[in-house]
Amino acid sequence: MKIKILAKDIELTEGNRDYIEKKIISISKYLQKFDQDGDLKCDIEVCKITHHHAHGNVFHASVNLFLPGKTLRAESDGETLREVIDRLKDVLKYEVLKYKERRNKAE
Repeated sequence: MKIKILAKDIELTEGNRDYIEKKIISISKYLQKFDQDGDLKCDIEVCKITHHHAHGNVFHASVNLFLPGKTLRAESDGETLREVIDRLKDVLKYEVLKYKERRNKAE
């Protein structure tokens, strides 16, 4: 799976970049059937949605996962970047499993 990370209005450290990649790569085990050539693409955007608030939903992340015949999208907001990424991974995992279930029923 090819992962592209875009950061807006925040500086993404190597530690955060590695954390994001690790969390999203963990979903690839559910996609082995579709990613035999390593051609799946995953675009992730993380940003800070407010500059003057210290509490509340400060960070936002979204992901687009391009699968055969379908693009899965997940979004999450939260107070910390890692919290947002954890939630994003959970939502994306749910979407991937739902996609696989529908695809298996169709076959």
